[in-house]
Amino acid sequence: MLVSESRAWAELARSRCLAVSEEIKNGILPFDRDGCFFDELLMALALPHAEAAMSDEPDLFSDLPAATALADDDFVLLDDEWDAVSDGFDDRCRWDEWEIPLSTNHPLLRTILEERHPFTWFDPAKPTGAGYLNRLLGIETLVPNEPAKSGASSDTSR
Repeated sequence: MLVSESRAWAELARSRCLAVSEEIKNGILPFDRDGCFFDELLMALALPHAEAAMSDEPDLFSDLPAATALADDDFVLLDDEWDAVSDGFDDRCRWDEWEIPLSTNHPLLRTILEERHPFTWFDPAKPTGAGYLNRLLGIETLVPNEPAKSGASSDTSR
C-alpha cells in the first residue's frame, strides 16, 4: 500500500499538522522537544510556503513580533533571510535528514526511505542526530559529546 492510498496515514498527518501548528503558536518548534520525524518534516515543507506568503501577503505576519536582529561585524540576520532560517533549523534539527524526503532527486532519498518508511514517520523514535547523512555516505565525523575514534577526522561539518 502506498501512502497516498492510506486514509489512516492522511489522518495522522492532519492530526500532526494541527498539533504542530498549535505548538508553533505557543513558540515551540519541533526541534525543541521530543517528537516524531514527521513533525520536523513539516518544518521543511512549510519553509518555502512561509517565504512565499511573507513576500506575497506580509499582513499575514503582522501580529508576529519581529525577530531580534542578530548582528556581528559583517552580517545582520533579519526575518526575511530564508536561507539562514533553513540553516538555523538544520543546526537545531534532531533528524539530520529532515529535508530530504521533499527532494525527489536527492541521492540518499531511497536509502532514507528504506530505513524510515513513511508509515513509521509518526512513531516515537530515537532521532538520527547530527552527522547521520555523512555516516550514510561513509564520511566519519565527530559528534559533540562523543569521543573521537583513533584516526578520526576533526571535521565536524554536517
